[in-house]
Amino acid sequence: MKKIIFVVYVLFLLSSNYSFSQIREEWTKYYSVYSPGWNVASGLTVDSSGNSAILCYGGNNINYRKLGFACYNTMGNLKWNSIYLNGNNFCEGRDIANDGKQNFYVTGYIEDSTDYDFFSIFKYDSLGNRNLILRYSLTSVSNEMGNVISIDKNQYIYAAGSGYNTTTNSRNLLLIKCNTNGNIIWLRYFTANVGENIFAINLDTLGNIYLAGEAYYGASPNAVVLKYSSNGNLIWSYGYYLDPYQSGAHDMKIDKDGNSYITGYHLDSENHKYLVFKLNQSGHLVWVKNYGDSIQFNKTMVGSEKIALYKNKLFISGYRGIVQIDTNGTINWTDTIRNLTDMTMDNLGNIYTISDYPQTKVIKYNQSGNKLFNLNINSTNIYFIKLDLQKNIYTLSRQTSGIFDNLLLTKYAQTVGIKKEETIIPGDFMLFQNYPNPFNPTTKIKFDISVDDPEGTPRIRGNDNGRRSPTGAFGDDKSGMFGDDNGGVFGDDKLGNDRVVLKVYDILGKEIETLVNEKLNPGTYEVTFNASKYPSGVYFYRLQAGDYLET
Repeated sequence: MKKIIFVVYVLFLLSSNYSFSQIREEWTKYYSVYSPGWNVASGLTVDSSGNSAILCYGGNNINYRKLGFACYNTMGNLKWNSIYLNGNNFCEGRDIANDGKQNFYVTGYIEDSTDYDFFSIFKYDSLGNRNLILRYSLTSVSNEMGNVISIDKNQYIYAAGSGYNTTTNSRNLLLIKCNTNGNIIWLRYFTANVGENIFAINLDTLGNIYLAGEAYYGASPNAVVLKYSSNGNLIWSYGYYLDPYQSGAHDMKIDKDGNSYITGYHLDSENHKYLVFKLNQSGHLVWVKNYGDSIQFNKTMVGSEKIALYKNKLFISGYRGIVQIDTNGTINWTDTIRNLTDMTMDNLGNIYTISDYPQTKVIKYNQSGNKLFNLNINSTNIYFIKLDLQKNIYTLSRQTSGIFDNLLLTKYAQTVGIKKEETIIPGDFMLFQNYPNPFNPTTKIKFDISVDDPEGTPRIRGNDNGRRSPTGAFGDDKSGMFGDDNGGVFGDDKLGNDRVVLKVYDILGKEIETLVNEKLNPGTYEVTFNASKYPSGVYFYRLQAGDYLET
């Protein structure tokens, strides 16, 4: 098999990544667990294989009696759909986690026939088989509810939420550790006058568990943060006390030194602001900040606060907009776009967030606050956003029409720096020499995509401007580094004739970045390669179209 391979000698220094980005919808899937009626989105996760799983519950009016959980593969094909019907009793799935082995775990609650709630964990295997592995209640007349869930590197499950004892009329915060069969290792209750709920859970590299939520330290709910060891020992607790005013902790991140950064809300009189505070590894307050212009408080607006941490930069989002601060709490930039309901971050510190007011949209920012895209979408509400390992974007939104209500799972592909240059259809496939070369830190790579000949064979030819290696590294089956079944670094992948792949490799033939991996119409294209995160050296780029390649 022939292969197109071009070598480019690259000399550059480290620089920030400011690539131009585009976003393109790959597919959208509609899902409903109850129709006609309400469907409430409560979770979205993407595993390492690119399988996306959505969690929801539904019913007519407020009688939520069905828990729905569905999994789709990377192409958008439904792998399985599991619906749990709890008779005439309520049930809800509140959070979802995956273990990296295509197993998923859901926590929430199920109600029994006497109207009491049981803290529950469901396990779903790779085929969608469902197993209720944990059903817990302190007493026969208490209510327990799971709200967040996480899995550590040793495959232990941590689920947290709240418990309500009807005898003492008190609500406690609850943390349960169990194995993947649902056997409880330990459980812990935490009481601060009255517990409210846990909204975030984090695990550090030492196996410690951090919880953030709300608890009553007086007459009003206030932010609370708890740290437990892997053995269930309470290491410290911290309460942000504002009585008679209110506060809550809804998300947190832990840095490599064990410092905690927590965000939530602060209610002072009738005005609401973001609450952000830092605790050191001993649980002592380092600083506390409130951000945002004062607006009328509305309890329904609270709960979407999210925080992301990249090196020494913090990003806080919620219905007030997005704020970027340093680890000392100093503001660097803001954007006041409203109703940001979720946020995630890629490995370069780019921020992805979603908004449903006044128009539902997906937004990407770089670290400096520049918008790399701002895409309007056709949904009534939008709830979750996630990334897979290839930085494809997944969103879970909702679309309503009368009494019918559907959830929409959508996958978007990002193409960094690619644009179509000409509308004239080239006569051949061609990969051009990059320009400039050497470069620091970006360069442009141009290529032509042609049409198949009448016999269906793509016309692909090389460009002799590319520098050839005398060692056979690209070669014709001498070293097999790029080669065609002998060394097989690139393998022998078969692509559809309309799918184009452009990848960059280091001097050892290791793939470091995919610049293009999508279906392209015939034409001339240009893509930008940003090498700011790679060391100086020699790199190669390689174009593949269909199952025909040429060296």
